[in-house]
Amino acid sequence: MRLWFLALFIPSLGILRAEPLNVLFIAIDDLRPALGCYGDKTAITPNLDRLAKRGILFNRAYCQYPVCGPSRASFLSGLYPESTGVLNNKIDIRETRPGTPSLPQFMKENGYWTGGVGKVFHTVRHEPGELGWNEYHRFENDEFPFVTEERKKFEAENGSIERGKARRQWKEKLSGLFPQTRGQQSPGYGPSGLNDSQHRDGQNARKVVEWLGEKSYGDKPFFITVGIHKPHVPFIAPQKYFNLYPKNRLQYVQLRLPAHRYLP
Repeated sequence: MRLWFLALFIPSLGILRAEPLNVLFIAIDDLRPALGCYGDKTAITPNLDRLAKRGILFNRAYCQYPVCGPSRASFLSGLYPESTGVLNNKIDIRETRPGTPSLPQFMKENGYWTGGVGKVFHTVRHEPGELGWNEYHRFENDEFPFVTEERKKFEAENGSIERGKARRQWKEKLSGLFPQTRGQQSPGYGPSGLNDSQHRDGQNARKVVEWLGEKSYGDKPFFITVGIHKPHVPFIAPQKYFNLYPKNRLQYVQLRLPAHRYLP
C-alpha cells in the first residue's frame, strides 16, 4: 500500500498575518510517485505537477507500513506503527492507545474548523467522529449501469434486494459481478459507465468546493481533509480516463532491483 498525501497552506491573499493559516490536506489512496513531477513520461498529471512546482517536492518520503490502516493510523497520529499498535486493517488506535489525539482532533482543539470527506481514516468505524470533525462525509458511487442491469434481472426472479433471503443472495451475487479477485491479484479494469459526479471521489471534491465557496468554516481557520479513493483497485473509472492511455500505446517496463539490497 502506498499513500500519497500533501498539505496546502492557504494564507489570506496579499496580507501577511500572525493568524493561523488555512490547511487543505489531500490524501490519495495507493498512489505511487508515477507522476510528471517525479519524471514519469507516461503519466498525465498536470494538476499535481502544478502543485509540486509551486510548493515543495520531497524525494525521500517513506510510507510507514505497507498496509493501509496502519499507515493511516501512523501519519494521522504522528507515531510509528510499533507505537500505535495498529498492525493490520482491523485494529483501532483508540483501543491500543486510548486518549491519543488524531490530527483532526488536534486541529479542532486548537481552534480550527475541521471538515473531512472520503477515505481519511481506514473505515467509517475508525473515524474519530465529533471528537475530530466539525463535519464529515463518506460518499458512495452511484450504481454502475452493468450492476443495474443485473439487479433488475435478479429482482424479476427473486423480489426486492432489500428484503430477507433475496437481500443475502444479492450480496453474494454482487461480489461476483466485479472482475477482480478478493486477493487483488487480478484487479478489475474498465469503464464504469458513470461520470465524475457519480463517483465518490467526484462527490468528495464537490463537497470541499462547497465548503470553501460557502465559507462553512465561518470565522475560524479551516483544516479540511479530502481522502481520494482512487487509484486503489479495482481500476474502474469514467471512460475519459482510459482514453488518455490507449492500450496500444502503453509501454511496460520490467524493474530489476538488486536482490542484495533487500535480502536480510
